[in-house]
Amino acid sequence: MLKKIILPLLIASSVAATLPIKTFAGTLSVNKPRILMTDKHKRAEFKVFNTSAQVQTLRVSLIEKQMDEMGDIKTVEVSATSAAGFLRVGPRVGKNIGPKDFQKFRVRAKLNKMPKGEYRSHLLVESMNPPTEETKPGIFVKPNIKYSIPIIIRHGDLHAEVAISNAKVSEKLLTFEMSRMGDRSVYGDFTFYQVTDGKTTELTQLVGQAIYTDTNKRLFVIDLEQSPTKGSQLKIVFKENPEFGGDSQTQTIVEV
Repeated sequence: MLKKIILPLLIASSVAATLPIKTFAGTLSVNKPRILMTDKHKRAEFKVFNTSAQVQTLRVSLIEKQMDEMGDIKTVEVSATSAAGFLRVGPRVGKNIGPKDFQKFRVRAKLNKMPKGEYRSHLLVESMNPPTEETKPGIFVKPNIKYSIPIIIRHGDLHAEVAISNAKVSEKLLTFEMSRMGDRSVYGDFTFYQVTDGKTTELTQLVGQAIYTDTNKRLFVIDLEQSPTKGSQLKIVFKENPEFGGDSQTQTIVEV
């Protein structure tokens, strides 16, 4: 079977001392993995849940990130396609959110002066509570819990097409490229099938994968849990997630 790849939204920084490691459960969760805004949908909202046993105070800010051809997303100071100047987010601070409770945040897009195109920034949600001090000996990990959520604005009639190329299987390693053509990003799911003697069997899925407008292609390298059967075929199918404004799809077959 193919090994599932999960790309978490969670970012954690830590401070450590010595001896046995002690960790802390996450304190936040967000009900949306991304937000898409368009000419017809200029308002959105999302919820941040306090999953800890303590009262939490949260802060929301806008930051810039860029994707490279390997799919790595790194924070940058400036982005040519930043959406920050066209967004209003409120409240910026959610105070005194009780355990198992949530804070609702609202987002509004201002498109009247926006040139045609797609713009993206990332909402950074972070806990402002100081980590609890630990007096017992041992390695003490104090996490700074953050969530980063892409927020995309599409203004005008935008299109995108995708294609898979250079797909290869070498023992337990699958590599392929997916190219993006057009003036908007793509976001969707991969499904992998093994085809043997005309019989198609679904192996697994790789969900929530994007190619942003920072790059025209992305390289995927996937470890397989076991080598595919010799003489079979590996079918790769990509379909955009319609919830986020796309209907592009593509597929290819790799001889094993």
